[in-house]
Amino acid sequence: MKNKLRINAVITTVAVVVCVVLLNLIISVISDKMPLKIDMTRERVYEFSDQTQDTMKNLSAPVEVYALYPDDVSGDYVSYVKEYL
Repeated sequence: MKNKLRINAVITTVAVVVCVVLLNLIISVISDKMPLKIDMTRERVYEFSDQTQDTMKNLSAPVEVYALYPDDVSGDYVSYVKEYL
């Protein structure tokens, strides 16, 4: 009886671990293809305002945006600038 319970416990544990790993892989693949970013800040600093969204919808031609920063600046700062532009 004890062996049967142990086998059931091992099988259940292995099944749960496999399910968690598969779920993690599926979510990773989906998030790579469709990144989801949610602005959780109180002031919504990383979201475009309604006015900005309306302006962008009504543009009649593509807009090129340039960021000017020193060559010696790198890391998070440059990543943030590229991401938001």
